[in-house]
Amino acid sequence: WKIRYEQLSGSTVYDGHYLAAPYASVLSRSSEFIEDLEAIYGVPVSRDKKQSVYLGIGWHKWQRGVGYDETYEWGYVPIGYRYEFLQKKKFQMAVDVSAKIMFSGRLIVASDGDSIQLKIGNRPGLRIELPMTYRMDEHWGLSLTPWYEYFQLGKSPIFLSAEGGIEEPASTNRQYGVNIGLQYHF
Repeated sequence: WKIRYEQLSGSTVYDGHYLAAPYASVLSRSSEFIEDLEAIYGVPVSRDKKQSVYLGIGWHKWQRGVGYDETYEWGYVPIGYRYEFLQKKKFQMAVDVSAKIMFSGRLIVASDGDSIQLKIGNRPGLRIELPMTYRMDEHWGLSLTPWYEYFQLGKSPIFLSAEGGIEEPASTNRQYGVNIGLQYHF
């Protein structure tokens, strides 16, 4: 079993165009806050227990400030493979690759007290991690985990309002980072 909660903040670089001006390039930066909660269950698939496969459930929330508030939310099912290629007494390293099957994707846009909700298309994503753990004793460990994540958002249906039509275009997102954590082994 593994339960993971991540909280990230920073900025996003938008490189694309607006629908009103599809041929005019736009480059902007916005603030962001991301939360991710995941629970997985893994099963060893090798005799030495260095290789395992896993399945789980997760929830992702991504808030952006772009002059108005955008909140992207979706559930996902992680399906993954982990290979522990270095296991010393005090130090361990692994590679962890998972597909994330997205469901119930939505975007909430809020401005001046009004909000609308758009369904976004559900597309699979990918996450790659290289966890490194230093075991302080039998139960406690410190971890450093570089990671890369790729996901896509599908195009939303057009939402018609008094001001006109609003839609979320399909997009591709690439994120990377390093997590530092404390582990307890039962």
